[in-house]
Amino acid sequence: MKKILLGISTMALWLNSCRDQSPDHPIISTEPTSAIEQLMKNRSKDYIRAWNSKDFNLMRTVTSTDFERNVNGEIRSNSHQGLEETMHSWHIAVSNFNIEVREMIVKGSKSYTRWTGTGTNTGMYGENPPTGKKGKTEGFMVLTFNQDGKAIREEVFYDVLGVVEDWGYTLTPPIME
Repeated sequence: MKKILLGISTMALWLNSCRDQSPDHPIISTEPTSAIEQLMKNRSKDYIRAWNSKDFNLMRTVTSTDFERNVNGEIRSNSHQGLEETMHSWHIAVSNFNIEVREMIVKGSKSYTRWTGTGTNTGMYGENPPTGKKGKTEGFMVLTFNQDGKAIREEVFYDVLGVVEDWGYTLTPPIME
């Protein structure tokens, strides 16, 4: 019995050590269970590619016209136009804006993506002038798809404060009365 347990433990350790767990290499689920899941995986990749290249046409092909974008629990847009305005403003603030996929899994009608976002603040961020400083954040995104394989909703979570602090901005404490 001890030999069997030792053998199973050794095999489990060996299998775990064979996996590339380096954060420098993206992990993308390699075997979707259906054709629709493969389509959702491809559309998820295209969605990120559209963000990176500010490709509004590609964005429209992978999302529904009433696509809803939820950032850190708050609805930010619910149409192609709103999404395009958001993409445009990010690319003004960060001309070299880039999202790199770290891990992507597709299950059911959703894709789950862990990513790293980077870029340099070279343009106006709202009413704030560019600082020329680099920013980096880790994020997590869930895309929900309809039966036609179009993304209908994004829920994305990332540290906005951390990004603007990387750019050199500081949080001003509240005035206490």
